Amino acid sequence: GTTITTLHVSGSLSDFEWVLENTEDHVILIQEHWRLPNEIESRKSAAYRKGWTGIWHPAIKPQRTAEGRPGKSGGVAILVWSGGTIMKSTLVSDHRLIGTSIGWG
Repeated sequence: GTTITTLHVSGSLSDFEWVLENTEDHVILIQEHWRLPNEIESRKSAAYRKGWTGIWHPAIKPQRTAEGRPGKSGGVAILVWSGGTIMKSTLVSDHRLIGTSIGWG
């Protein structure tokens, strides 16, 4: 009975932390965390402090948003409760796609 939460955080730290603290699921799939490479460690640390570990891919900074403003795009992660084993797959990841193998043995 593995259960999974999917989460579109739109960059919100409070929404991210609320799910980390309140989900009873075993895996969290995160999209749109909007953390660039130089910003992602703070989110990894927040997850680790709350008992989660995972595989992350940072967001990118596109030239302009559809509205013509500078912005951030994507950013994905797959987290497991710290008792699980998670390994990055050989799938080539990007700001919208990441693959992992999760072991429960």
